[in-house]
This record gives sequence, structure tokens and C-alpha cells, in this order.
Amino acid sequence: MPKNYKGKDDLHKKYPVIYLLDGEFNFSSVAGMLTDWTGTAQSNYPEMIVVGIVNIDRNKDYTPTHAYINSQDSLIDSSGGGEKFTSFIEKELIPYINGNFSTDSYNVLVGNSLGGLFVVNTLLNHTQLFNAYIAIDPSLWWDDKILIKQAKEKLSLINFEGISLYMGIANTIDGGCDTSNVQNSTIPSNCHPQAIFELDKLLKTKTKQLKYQSHYYENEDHTSVGLISKTDGLAHIFKLYKLKISDDEFENIDQEYIIKIENHYKTYSTSIRHEVKVPESFINEIGYSCLNLNKYDAAKLLFEYNIKNYPLSGNCYDSYGDYFVEIGNFDQAIIYFEKAVTLSNIPETKKKLKELKR
Repeated sequence: MPKNYKGKDDLHKKYPVIYLLDGEFNFSSVAGMLTDWTGTAQSNYPEMIVVGIVNIDRNKDYTPTHAYINSQDSLIDSSGGGEKFTSFIEKELIPYINGNFSTDSYNVLVGNSLGGLFVVNTLLNHTQLFNAYIAIDPSLWWDDKILIKQAKEKLSLINFEGISLYMGIANTIDGGCDTSNVQNSTIPSNCHPQAIFELDKLLKTKTKQLKYQSHYYENEDHTSVGLISKTDGLAHIFKLYKLKISDDEFENIDQEYIIKIENHYKTYSTSIRHEVKVPESFINEIGYSCLNLNKYDAAKLLFEYNIKNYPLSGNCYDSYGDYFVEIGNFDQAIIYFEKAVTLSNIPETKKKLKELKR
């Protein structure tokens, strides 16, 4: 849960969701990153809910087709359940998360290796199920590169408007080859990087609407590439999210600046085809910065703007109450603190009320 998450009944604020395949391995790193990186005016990313899917049989669930290599290979014998797993995510998991948590229906799917294969299959065959995808060193060699064959036929026909994809590519090239000649290699183990680079080329030449980026991590292997790919993948997906504030703008925050903030998030919303509200935490932090610098007019403007956007947030009224305390209007402070506690159980607000009413 995000740091500022108040529960499913806190309807004034909704959050994007990251769905992590192999959650038993990937959950702690992504949840930790977002805890450190979100919830402030300097955040590059929105606050997000993280859902880790702990897998039971990844060889079955992540593979789109049933394929044989030999009868002794358990990986192959259990394969081909990818569409059923997709159905579970679409018809059970996502509705459950949306029904029990405060979500805004912007969803990101992340997977490594066979999980990356599942991510690419979902992108090609269930494009609109997620808004953004991160495929990490995907096992595209699967079933004689069946997804590569599909991509050649389907990529130019799919509507990718508003969809983002990041693909992290590890250095798994063998036999003294490099990226310039690996496609000519006959070493069997090179079928893995060969397939990835083939899809990378297709995505760059056959898709126009897809917001696509890839990176080859020369110093990372199939295991180590995961963490850095998730970091860079999120940076790609949310690269237009942050609004930077110059020192000159901070010195002169007025109604025109509020309009600039609104226009930034409208433009961002248009780019991802999904409405994103101006973050409460972003405005709140700037407001307190102004308050601490005795920029009372700017602080008042920002706190009032937050209340307008989030009329059911106790925190917004608490902040406005702090403004009135700073300017010495204690009667008004009491009014806004009382409003805050009717909306949210904030111990600090109750303490401030008690002190003002002595």
C-alpha cells in the first residue's frame, strides 16, 4: 500500500496498480522502491498499489502454448496454460483488487524470463488488459519463437495508443559473439538473445503508437537484470509524470501557476489515455514549503486548491488549519481542524484541536 493509503473507503484518492509476476521474488524490491520514491513533491512516480502474484506452476501459467522437446522434460509437459492464467488475472484478480482497494484502473504488468514471455503474449493478444508492460529478458525462444511469428503478423494491426512497453535485455550471448553478430550464431544457447533482439527490431519498425523503449544491459546476466530493468521500466512508463518547479516559479506561485499545474496533468493524462488528477501530496508539500517561508498568500492558494480537488480528504483541511494557525486566526483554524477530524481519524489534528480549545 502507498504511504498515504487510507483504505478502500477513502474514495477521494485512487491509485495505479503494479501487478508483479513471480511475486515471491519481485515484491519486496518493487514495494521498497516505491515506498522510498513516492509521496513527495519530488517524486518521479505516482503512489501505487503493488500486487505480487505468488506463482504455483510458472512453467504452465506463463507459457502460451503446449510444446514438446522430450517426454522427460517437466517444463514442457506442464506447459500451455498461459491463456487460462490470463483469464484468472482478467476475470478474478483485477476485479478483486478493484473491488477491495482504492484503484484508478491504470494497471502495469511486470515479468521476468518466462514471466516476460507472458508479458509479451499479453501485449500481443490482450493489449488493452494493461496500460503498461515491463518485459525483462523474456523467454521468446519458446515453441520455436511462436510469439515472434505472431508479432510479424499482428504488430502493425494492433492499436497501441496510450500503451507503454519497456524491455530489459540481459547479456546472455555465448561463444564470443556480440550484439552485432549474434543473429548469425548457430550456438543453441544463443536462441534466447536472438529471439529478444528480433522482437526488439520488430517493435521499433512495425509499431508507431506504442511507447516503446528497450535497453541492452551489457554487464547484467539473466538473473541480475531484473532490478535495474524494473527501475528503468518505471522511469520509461512515468517519464512525463513529474512536474518540475524552477526557483523562479516557486518564488511567484499564483493562479497562473495553478493553471500550469492543471495543464501539465491534463497533457500527461492525454498522453497515456487515462485521467490523472493533480496529486494531493504534491500540492500539500509545496503549500507547506510556502508556509515555512512566510509566503502566506501562496500557501493559502495551494491549500484551497487541494480542498477543491480533494473535498473528502481530512488531510487537506488539516493543512489549511495549519495555515490559519500560522497567521494567528485560531477561530478559523478550529473550524478546519474540526472538519478534518470528521473526515479522517488524524491523531495529530485532534491534539491540535485540544490545544486551541484550552
